[in-house]
Amino acid sequence: MLVPQFTIRWLLGLTAVLAGVFSIVSLAVRGRGWAQGVSAGFVALVAGMMVYAALFALAWLAGEVISRLRKQPPGGSPFRQPETPMPPPTSQNLPPPP
Repeated sequence: MLVPQFTIRWLLGLTAVLAGVFSIVSLAVRGRGWAQGVSAGFVALVAGMMVYAALFALAWLAGEVISRLRKQPPGGSPFRQPETPMPPPTSQNLPPPP
């Protein structure tokens, strides 16, 4: 499903929360100290989330590029060692006779 389904209850709740947030921002513009602090905290929270999303996207992109350069199938373990054939049995690696 490409288009998410929203309910009226969810949209009304979001509208109420954003009304509260922007009323605090309007008080901050008018010069209230506590509202400026709350607004600064909200801006810092949003900025931190945006930085996290940007770093996640950068790490994801680097992982995609590295896996394509290695020609590794998607979903494979990066820690898997290449398979090596077993050495032929010799007298040194055979168990002792009973």
